[in-house]
Formats: sequence, C-alpha cells, structure tokens
Amino acid sequence: VATAPQASGFPDDAPVRDLLLDASGTLWVATQGGLWRIGPEGATRVAPPVEADASVSVVALVRQGDAVLARTRAHGLWLVPGGVAQAHPDVPGCAGSGLASGGGQLYMACAEGIWRWAPGPGSWQPVSPERGVVSIFADASGALWFGMREGLARWSEGRLEVRPRDRALFDWRARAFHEDARGGVWIGSYSGGLARLQRDSGAVVAASP
Repeated sequence: VATAPQASGFPDDAPVRDLLLDASGTLWVATQGGLWRIGPEGATRVAPPVEADASVSVVALVRQGDAVLARTRAHGLWLVPGGVAQAHPDVPGCAGSGLASGGGQLYMACAEGIWRWAPGPGSWQPVSPERGVVSIFADASGALWFGMREGLARWSEGRLEVRPRDRALFDWRARAFHEDARGGVWIGSYSGGLARLQRDSGAVVAASP
C-alpha cells in the first residue's frame, strides 16, 4: 500500500493510537509522538499548548462541536479548534486512556476512574471509580459503556447497570465498541473475541461459537 500523497511528511514509524475524520475531510491522528493533522497540504504536527517534548503521547480523539478534543497520557486534555491546540479543563492528575462522545455527553477514562463533563458548572464529575479501564463508548442516547471486573457496565443519568460476565463475554477488558443501525452494541475484548449485545432482549451473543 503506497503512502497517500496528502500524508506526505507523516513519520513512517509513528505508533498510531486513534484516528478521527472531521467534517472538512481533515484526518486527525493520535500517536505516541504527538497529534497530527493530514489534509490537502500534507501532514503537520499540532503544537501542544503546554511545554512537551516529541514524546508526548496522544491516546484518544473525539469531535467536540467544530473542534477536536485530544486526550494525552500525561500532558493534559487539548481542545483543537482550527488546528491550534488549547488546554481544556482536565481531571487533576489524570493519566488518560480514553474519550467518548455521544448523545450530547462527553466522558473520559483516567487510570483513577471514569468522569463525565458537566458543561453547566464547567467541570468533570465522577461516574465510576473503576481503575484500569482502557476503552469507553457513548451510544446514540448518551449512555456510557465500559468493561469492569464484574462484567459489562452501562451508565446513564446517574444509574450504573452491570451485566455479569458469562461464556459469551467472559473477558471484562473491552477494547472496542460499535453501535449498529439496529441499536445493538458490538464489543471486542482483549482475549474474548467479539460479541453483540441485543438491546431488545439484553442478551449477549458471541460472534463465533
């Protein structure tokens, strides 16, 4: 596969953590060596809003209105409108691992737990003290999904529901989520393969026997 012409300038060996395509067609790339944007003019590295060397690790991206929100591992949370990074209010001491946006809600996973952005007071509110969560997902209704040691968790409007682990979904370490057109939620886990949650019945069915 040849390198796309518009990606000229992007480092060949950059470890990529996340991708986001915005409404203008610009591709945003989260890497262990910073945040990149790829457009018709080529690839350019976005300057961080804080002092950081080339090793700054960007781990997750979401759309926030017309801007991009970038979660770094240890250099804060960035709001990037028009390609210029600005510091966004962050959870103090957050070692970030994930972001999720959906249904008008914004969530963030830190090593110390999971948080929800409350735009009224302009602050982060705790959702769960669950540690070690890598991937989180917000569905079209704004509900949050994540894996916890007890099973598959869904949080909405202050209420946490947990579906216990079973043979269809035995590994709590969820790594990827996708909501399909029928409202079903697909879950990919670290060692348990792929499963689909049927929203109408609440059953989880493994993708392969």
